[in-house]
Amino acid sequence: MAENFVYLSHGSEAECQLSQQRLQEAGIDCRIEDYEQNAYFGVYGADSLLGKKIIVPETRLAAAKELLGVTDSEKDSFYFSKSQNPLHIVARILIAAFLIVFLGLLIFSFMQNLSH
Repeated sequence: MAENFVYLSHGSEAECQLSQQRLQEAGIDCRIEDYEQNAYFGVYGADSLLGKKIIVPETRLAAAKELLGVTDSEKDSFYFSKSQNPLHIVARILIAAFLIVFLGLLIFSFMQNLSH
């Protein structure tokens, strides 16, 4: 019977690889997976904007949490750190877009004033 894998933690690819190494050295099987995203990311081979997640066998979850120091409060944070939360990513994109438009309008206005 196949082992049921469950969520343990999340992070960047490098963070997950370090955690994976520690888990494997302790004899705990684990996998690193991307968060599910729309087809665009999968088709074009882009990395997940949300980072990676680590999953472990359900029977080894407690041992894995203890080894990595994972608390239940981390798991309850929508599975994302603050920097990886989709709302924070969207907010950063919107702020960048606003700044680009604002600077464009400022330059346009300056150029209009020079021509008059």
